[in-house]
Amino acid sequence: SEFLLAINDTINATTWHQYYGSSSTTRLEEFYSCDKLDSFLSQNVLLLEIVANASFTGDLWIGETSSTYGGGEPLYSSSFVSGFMWLDKLGIAAYHHKKVFRQEFIGGKYSLLDNNQKPLPDYWLSLLYKQLVGTHVLNVDGALEKGRDVRIYAHCAKYPYPKGSVVLIALNLFDTEAIVTLTNDELINSDQDIYWLTPSPVTNITSQVVALNGKPIELIYETELPVLKPNVLLPSTKIHLLPRSFGFVVFKDAKAVACL
Repeated sequence: SEFLLAINDTINATTWHQYYGSSSTTRLEEFYSCDKLDSFLSQNVLLLEIVANASFTGDLWIGETSSTYGGGEPLYSSSFVSGFMWLDKLGIAAYHHKKVFRQEFIGGKYSLLDNNQKPLPDYWLSLLYKQLVGTHVLNVDGALEKGRDVRIYAHCAKYPYPKGSVVLIALNLFDTEAIVTLTNDELINSDQDIYWLTPSPVTNITSQVVALNGKPIELIYETELPVLKPNVLLPSTKIHLLPRSFGFVVFKDAKAVACL
């Protein structure tokens, strides 16, 4: 707070670094632990208190972040399981932050590409996020509460989806299927475009291969990005979330007023 008070009139944004713990001590189960993911919520509360005490009104950035500090855990930070930390962080950060800078694109155990420039699971997750998720954040009851083993965030969807489309970001931390019941009429009456990510093979949560709707994602001829296509489901009051996995659901017919 003292630092921000001293320079409040000279900057229009402030940045901080965030990790969930040390690469040398973080265990596999912590990558999808509700308590571990909730630690980011606690850090956000502290950050907002510091900013409020300094009467700082500029933008908040996360200037460096990944799963665990110290270069990443050799097996886990480059695998499918790292996506729980990454996607949940993006969902929470969108409420108060203007920018999130991922550490790092290549190099280290938590990079988006391996040393041969082959995309790792968090690369494909980031690509889907950038293609689907707009900057307009929508309110989800309980989205910033602790203790959620099913975690849901919502945004207006990006073009080429039509105006009024809504995208849900969903994570299921349970090792069994979870069912989300929709109560919003706009969502209930819309087709569902499902972009669901699982490890490949599905039983190997530390796999460096990720599947979209059950099909492993691969570069075309090792140089071209594939078109990431959804499974399209008819309108329903339910969303079925596969065990210990995550993804996106786009309601392209929602015609949500906030997104028009």
